[in-house]
Amino acid sequence: GGLADVRMTSSDGKIAEWKLAEGGRIGLDRDVAGRIARISRDGRVVTRQEWLSDGRLRSAASPATEVVPRYSAEGVLVGLLFAAPGQGEKLSRWLSLDYDERGRPNKLTDYSGAEFTVDYGASGSPVAIRSNQGGIELRRDNSGRVESSETSWGVQQKFSYASRDQVVQ
Repeated sequence: GGLADVRMTSSDGKIAEWKLAEGGRIGLDRDVAGRIARISRDGRVVTRQEWLSDGRLRSAASPATEVVPRYSAEGVLVGLLFAAPGQGEKLSRWLSLDYDERGRPNKLTDYSGAEFTVDYGASGSPVAIRSNQGGIELRRDNSGRVESSETSWGVQQKFSYASRDQVVQ
C-alpha cells in the first residue's frame, strides 16, 4: 500500500490527487476557504462536506449516510442527525443524537419511535440509562465505582471491590 505519486491538479491548490501504489486515485477538493469539500476514490465521490459561512460544518455525506450537526443559538454543537441520503426534506429513516450542556451524549431517538436517554451524576459518570422499553439506575461510591444497579423490571445487583477496580460480586 501507500502513495506512488502526489500531484496538485489545480494551480490554486484547491484540488489535489494522489495516485495509489496499488492502483487507483484519491482526490481531495477544497472550498474557497481551504476546507475539505469532497473526497473521491477513482472519480467517485466518497465524502462530501458543506460548511457554514462561520466555519462550522453544515453537513457531511457518504453514499450511505448523511450527518447534519445541530447548533445552539450560541453556535455550540447540541446534536447530530444521521439519515440515509437522498430522502429530500421529509426524512423517513433517521437517527438523532443530542448532547447535554457538557457535550456528553444524553438522548438518542430514531424514526421508529425508539428513545434512549442517559442521566449523569455530579462526577460526570452515567447514573441512569433509560429507553421506552425500560432502564437501569446505577448507584456509585465516592470513587465513581458502581455500588449497585437496579433495572426497571426489578433486577437488583450489588458490587464490591477486592482492590481498586477489581469487581467481586
